[in-house]
Amino acid sequence: MKKCNRMLGIIISSVTLFSMNSLIAEDKNTKNPNDDAIETKAGDWITRARALYVYPYGSSGSLSTIPNTGVTVRPSWTGEVDVGYMFTKNLGSELIVGTACNTIYGTKALKGTKIGTTWLLPPTLTLQWRFLPSFRLQPYVGGGVNYTLFYGEACSLPGTHLSLKHTWGPALQFGTDVFITKHWFINADVKYIWMWSKAYLTGAVPGSVSVNVNPWLMGVGFGYKW
Repeated sequence: MKKCNRMLGIIISSVTLFSMNSLIAEDKNTKNPNDDAIETKAGDWITRARALYVYPYGSSGSLSTIPNTGVTVRPSWTGEVDVGYMFTKNLGSELIVGTACNTIYGTKALKGTKIGTTWLLPPTLTLQWRFLPSFRLQPYVGGGVNYTLFYGEACSLPGTHLSLKHTWGPALQFGTDVFITKHWFINADVKYIWMWSKAYLTGAVPGSVSVNVNPWLMGVGFGYKW
């Protein structure tokens, strides 16, 4: 419950900050003359690079062969890059590519037992709506689809092999670009991905378990508008 409240507080604080900044910008009837040069327009290409915190926020079922068990996926840090294209000054798209290594631990009767590690590659395509394309502060929201590939699985249980099923899922995001020149900007971005998978164990400890990773992806970095 404390973990849930802490995460909820982060989300609410971030949304509040973005909303207040948007309202402040909208209340200004005049713009800096240099802002015309940074206006986001149809046909613009946008690239970003971010440091990313992957915070799994899901749950799991019980291992099919061992009752009163479960698994959890630990958080991790990684990096990601994305490319975006503006269809209009407000409507654009974003494709992110990044990969992360996460550790899987047992819960309940298996609490504290390291099950293994897996790499995940979750390319995500979203449509974004940019609220203030003419200002230095440009908040946005978006939604789209994710496809997650699991690879490089390594099981820590002796004589046992681990594999995870690839998965599709929806994604939501919100963030902001803060332009410091007409091309360069700082970016903060939060995504939530519904990521439902299934883990399979074969060998000495056979079984399967449903794993709902459902990560928050919280990133900060910089970008360039072409």
